[in-house]
Amino acid sequence: MLNHISFILLILCFGISPTLAQKKKSSEGKESLKTYTIRDAEQLMKKDRAAAITILADIIEEAKNTEDLKALYDANILLGNINSSAGFSQLAAERYQQAIGIEGSLSPKPKLTAAEYLADVYLSTNDPRTLKGFQMCIDNTSDIEQKYRCQEGLALSYLNEEKTEEGLKILSELESIYKQSNNPSLARIQARIAQVELARNNIELAQQNLNNAYSNYKTSPASDYDIIQESKADVLEETEDLEEEISILKTNVDLNVAKPEIAVPEQIELAEAYLKNNEVDKAKATINKAKKIIDKVDDSKTKAKLYKKASETYAAQGNYEEALKEYTAYQNVQSKLLKEKEAEVNEQLAILSSQKDIEISEKTYDSRQKLSASEASRSKIQGYIIVLLCLLLLTAIIGGYTIWRNLKAKNIANKKLQLQSLRAQMNPHFIFNALNSVNEYIATQDERRANRYLSDFSQLMRSVLEVNQKETIPLQDEIQLSKLYLKLEQDRFQDKFEYLTEIDPEVEQSDLQIPPLLLQPYLENAIWHGLRYRTKKGTLQLIMKELDEHLQITMMDNGIGRAQSQALKTKHQKIHKSTGMENTRSRMEIVEGLYGNRYEIQIEDAYDDPDYPGTKVTILISKKAV
Repeated sequence: MLNHISFILLILCFGISPTLAQKKKSSEGKESLKTYTIRDAEQLMKKDRAAAITILADIIEEAKNTEDLKALYDANILLGNINSSAGFSQLAAERYQQAIGIEGSLSPKPKLTAAEYLADVYLSTNDPRTLKGFQMCIDNTSDIEQKYRCQEGLALSYLNEEKTEEGLKILSELESIYKQSNNPSLARIQARIAQVELARNNIELAQQNLNNAYSNYKTSPASDYDIIQESKADVLEETEDLEEEISILKTNVDLNVAKPEIAVPEQIELAEAYLKNNEVDKAKATINKAKKIIDKVDDSKTKAKLYKKASETYAAQGNYEEALKEYTAYQNVQSKLLKEKEAEVNEQLAILSSQKDIEISEKTYDSRQKLSASEASRSKIQGYIIVLLCLLLLTAIIGGYTIWRNLKAKNIANKKLQLQSLRAQMNPHFIFNALNSVNEYIATQDERRANRYLSDFSQLMRSVLEVNQKETIPLQDEIQLSKLYLKLEQDRFQDKFEYLTEIDPEVEQSDLQIPPLLLQPYLENAIWHGLRYRTKKGTLQLIMKELDEHLQITMMDNGIGRAQSQALKTKHQKIHKSTGMENTRSRMEIVEGLYGNRYEIQIEDAYDDPDYPGTKVTILISKKAV
């Protein structure tokens, strides 16, 4: 025993120098990753937001390595802006929160605070933290213009909470300040006051404030146009006199004649009012004026509205030949809009993919830092152990126990890293599978249903991105994801299947934790490899029951079954294994090893029908909390 311990002591003693040398070499060999700057990312953001995220990934990694808080702060704000512009509010909020966490450590402190961006996201999503966010902005900013903007946001927050008097008071104070300083945003404030007065049934005051807004709009930024238009639409909705509505619209057209991007939509609305009033010739004349300046407008939606209204005007005159020409032009613009929508969806998917890359990079860096800290701590402990082992044999036992404990901890850490990697693979796999459905659906050129489908798809993507950051999620979240996925696929394959969900009321949906996206690969296989090949509509069932110490999840379809599905596959498909199902099995094995839960999966034919035997997947999960 002594010889063995002496041998260990010799190895440890001689091992110190190589270890220290290795660490020194690693430190000296560290090279800078910095290639791009925040300015580079800002310029690229205008052309390719996904590529800008890729640059920001490198900037963030380098900023963390060099502890450059300013670069890390700017990168998080820019990432938040990209996600916000792409409609990913939750991702944007997370980035702004990180920036705010860094803000207090910066020296000098930024003149503008990131709290405004965060509060704007909260306002757009009706988050109850909106009031607190804008108040934080007012308290932390040293820029007077930002302070005014946040006061305006605070007013809107009060109005959303139906605290009308508080909101109106702030807006009135801002109107007075903007009048004295000739602030170009005066028109926007007056338009908002018009909406408040309208809500208070003060129609005359609402109209007066709207007229004031249009009088001051000539010096306003283009970004204020939508707010003023919204206010105008609200006021006109309450205007019962059609002649008065026409008078208001004519005034607005005259005020904005030098701004085609504003004048054309106003002229379209005026033509619509003329048609309602049976003044077809005036409607035609208004449409012709708009067509003379439409080439100066870049917005395809505005062009589509103009051509459609022109078609309706010619049809009202009985000139159906010209009406058909205008409608053909409308359809051509609609086709362009569909392509723009498809490009927008592709860009959103690219942003999601790039976002996943940057999240993986950050998590890998954080894990590496934790492991490095663990290695440094272990090296220090081992150094003491070596000295003590040279004096006392008892220290060898302590050292052996310490090494065994660290190895066990490292094994657990490695398993968690492996689980993290598998979760990271699930999101791109799921996105690219779903992308085929999106593109095919858009190809039908059913704009209304395509927009609804894209809205549901965007919601599913945000949910998948959020849950994939977690090792486990509550069963109720998994059920919601599965239902949303089934809704999307059933909307596409309406003639192929319907789905039924049966959840036992005794199932503890909020307490039981399971790996995210556990059910989706099996549901996907049931639809794509079973039900899709039926000649008549089939059925997909998702059933959950409590069985003593287990939860039983059953997914059953009456599709063509595994044998026929295998026969339909190409040679390449037979060799290729399902990435989603293999990934799911691997994740369940790791979760079992880490937390002791048990997962049992059984796959068999669902029915005795030779033509449609279907497939039945049964998963048994132990109810022990993860």
